[in-house]
Amino acid sequence: MSDAKATDDDTVQITSVFEKSDNLQLGEHQLEFFRRTTGIVDKAAIKAHIVAVQQEACALKPYPCIVNFRFADFRLQRVQPRYTRLLELGRSRRNPTLIDVGCCMGVDIRNLLILDGYPADGG
Repeated sequence: MSDAKATDDDTVQITSVFEKSDNLQLGEHQLEFFRRTTGIVDKAAIKAHIVAVQQEACALKPYPCIVNFRFADFRLQRVQPRYTRLLELGRSRRNPTLIDVGCCMGVDIRNLLILDGYPADGG
C-alpha cells in the first residue's frame, strides 16, 4: 500500500508504491503488441518489463492509471463499433488525421498503428 503524507504546500508526497503486479493481466493481443514493440518474447519477461516501467513512472507521478496498470491496457478497442469504424475511416480516406488526447503512455495509439493497421503515414 502507498504511504502518503501531506506537505506544507498542500501536495501529497508518496513515499512508497505498493507493487500491484498481480493486477497485471495480459491477453494474447496485448502480449503480441508488447512482443512486437519491445522485442521481448517471454511472457514473464514482458510482465517484468511492464512492472519496471510502472515503478519508474510511479516514482515520477503515481497516478492511479499507472499504479493499476491501466497504461498497459487497450481501452480504445472496447468502444465498438466505433473502433472498427475508426479503422475503416483511416484505411479508406486520403490523408486521414487522428488526434488522441489523454493517452498516458500511448499504447492505444501504438496498437492502432502497429497491430490493427491504421495508416501511420496519413494514407
